[in-house]
Amino acid sequence: MKHLFMALSVFCLFVSPAAAKTEPLEEKKSTPILQLKHILAPAQTSPGAFTTSMRPMTPILIVPRDFNTPLVCQRAPRVAEALLQYFLQRPAPVNRRYEIDNEALEKQKLEMAGHVNRAIGIKAVSAVYIFEGGRSMSKGVAARLPFAHATGCGPVLEEYEKRVQKILQE
Repeated sequence: MKHLFMALSVFCLFVSPAAAKTEPLEEKKSTPILQLKHILAPAQTSPGAFTTSMRPMTPILIVPRDFNTPLVCQRAPRVAEALLQYFLQRPAPVNRRYEIDNEALEKQKLEMAGHVNRAIGIKAVSAVYIFEGGRSMSKGVAARLPFAHATGCGPVLEEYEKRVQKILQE
């Protein structure tokens, strides 16, 4: 056992990442996920009800092409208005616990994306996810959700303006 441990430790010493020449790994470009500010939109008061109440909802937009993110952020008020119009026509469904039914809204993600794309004038958004409440997806328990890497429009627009200023100076 002692010899096996020695052999294993010597092997690890020679095969360590510091000793081997490693090339930098290419960073995979992931699909940009944008989190907009929460909106107040109509939701059913009870399952299947015709009456509605205004509830805060946080929209998450999936933008497949990275170069479209500044355009979507610049037109964020139009996006919010398109989602509000969508929910005025079809109030957000609720479950038996009177919470917004995420499963039902996930089935409507493509239809909501169509409303958003018509509002901004270009097919830039592939899906729209809605979460109840006005919350940040990068803090607390929400950081473990699939959308934890969502960025707000502030950093996106700042980077875009830096690029534009750099181009104008050249």
